[in-house]
Amino acid sequence: MKVDKVYYFQDDTKNPIVLYEFDTNKEALDFCNECDKRHTRQTCFESDGKYYVGEYITDEVAQNLIANHKQHDITTGKWSDYILFYVEQQAYGDMRYYFNNTTKQFYREFYNIGD
Repeated sequence: MKVDKVYYFQDDTKNPIVLYEFDTNKEALDFCNECDKRHTRQTCFESDGKYYVGEYITDEVAQNLIANHKQHDITTGKWSDYILFYVEQQAYGDMRYYFNNTTKQFYREFYNIGD
């Protein structure tokens, strides 16, 4: 399983979705069952011999993505390549977590709200 992309479905900008790619139908179906237990599955389909499952990003899903993927600091790139999928409020600002659909990597940025 790997993350293929993060996106918002149509005009729903409040509920980000992570789309996972699987090599086998069994892996995808097993993951669909897990998503169904959590009530987070948004879509599932097959395309070009690969299997895909889309899951709404809840707080729990976001924490799993953050914990299981290296977070890079944003230093370059066009903002249109990044999609914000989670914001964690901290004492002096917000830690914002992004996925870059071009590079397929996870990024973070601390947004300081000042003193």
